[in-house]
Amino acid sequence: MKKTIYVLFITMAVYSLSFAQGFRTHTTGSFTASIFEDGRVGHAGSAGAGIVFDNHVDAMYRASILLATPGTKAIGTFHANSGVGLSGEMVNVVPISDFTSIATHNQVANATFNTTGAPAPNQIGVTVYQVSYSNTDDDFFTIKLFITNTSSSTISDLYVGYFADWDVGGNNYTINRGGYIPDKNVAYQYENGGAIDPSYYGIAALSGASGARVTGDNPTTNQALRDSAFAWISTFGEPSITVDDDYRTYIGSGPYTLAAGETQIVGFAFIAGSDLAELDANAAAAIAAWEAYVVPVELNSFTAASINGNVELNWSTATEKNNNIFEIERKTVGGEFVRIGHVKGAGTTSQEQHYSYVDSKVPAGKYTYRLKQIDFNGEFSYSKEVEVDVTAPVEFALAQNYPNPFNPVTQIEYSVDQPGLVKLTVFNVLGQQIASLVNEVKDAGNYSISFDASNISSGTYFYKLENGSQFQVKKMIINK
Repeated sequence: MKKTIYVLFITMAVYSLSFAQGFRTHTTGSFTASIFEDGRVGHAGSAGAGIVFDNHVDAMYRASILLATPGTKAIGTFHANSGVGLSGEMVNVVPISDFTSIATHNQVANATFNTTGAPAPNQIGVTVYQVSYSNTDDDFFTIKLFITNTSSSTISDLYVGYFADWDVGGNNYTINRGGYIPDKNVAYQYENGGAIDPSYYGIAALSGASGARVTGDNPTTNQALRDSAFAWISTFGEPSITVDDDYRTYIGSGPYTLAAGETQIVGFAFIAGSDLAELDANAAAAIAAWEAYVVPVELNSFTAASINGNVELNWSTATEKNNNIFEIERKTVGGEFVRIGHVKGAGTTSQEQHYSYVDSKVPAGKYTYRLKQIDFNGEFSYSKEVEVDVTAPVEFALAQNYPNPFNPVTQIEYSVDQPGLVKLTVFNVLGQQIASLVNEVKDAGNYSISFDASNISSGTYFYKLENGSQFQVKKMIINK
């Protein structure tokens, strides 16, 4: 599309790999945009509607998600005017869904892909669950990305962003310009003069921006393109472009650190406006919609503790948006996660919420637990994982005192297998109580107490342990 040699390159190297990718086209009335099941936006070969605003010409050649770390640099589907381009690096694993509707958006679609199409040195061990949202009369659509670390190691300094080859004004793409709106985290482009299309188009980093660039630079090798794209989504460049050219937009969020199995949620919005002021206003609307309806449940803490053969899970949330349910999942060493129960969520609230769940009578061993938080529309994300060692349960038992016989002090050990009121008393042979050693509520566990018989005569005595309906009695001898 840009230059003849580049079109031929793309036709042979990219289109043949991507033509069959499924997509959905969001239509709000004035705003139309296609999103693909491998993270692209706009077009894939001859498929897709691009991005069209107010019935002007298509303003988008192609956009794509970018993932980058300092080691792998950037991966995705992106290119330069020099004829260098990368493609096929995001591989779909769950096809894009048909549109569904929820209370706040009437077009919602999702798909899942990973990075296994990238060369081995550049692969990042993540899976991306992509959800796109739009609503009637909005001049934007939102993309929510669940980035899950599927590797066995922590991923550090991960950047998530987008590349966009805007062609504002159609064939007038060579007289595009651009800029950046700092307080909205929006990088944008427009046709200088607006002869074909006076509109402005941009991408907002809804989770905060780590870098942004509108650039006409043309790396000449794949590695140089990866290196440059990494720099462009992790640092900020010239905020305003005043020279006509064929530009690309890069914008990113991060950096993020993901432990094995951990998920990071990142949001972006593709936005249009009739002028810069309206683009700014529509960016504010996209941010408000993200914060009000699309942001995830914010988990404060998640802990697990082994108590007498049971595992007690406790977690809390700072805020919740459309939170339907928490599913509790458990796995053994070398096993897979399985669902063992659920706890109802609080829906939408800005108040801190506290939750707990007891996994009862768990056999001894090491276990890993995680939460699967599910929204009312079926979207889900996973918590961090917590490990716990379960030891054999404590039994209700009263041990023989030692030393025995004794004078005048002896030690009594006992254990209780359930929390409750515990009594430990001493009786003479006539059944008369002569001492109360314990009379209080205790948790399940092992205990020890000293008994000083300095003021008690020599003889045979009995001591009794009680916990609810359970009791045991042992004999002791005081020998002075």
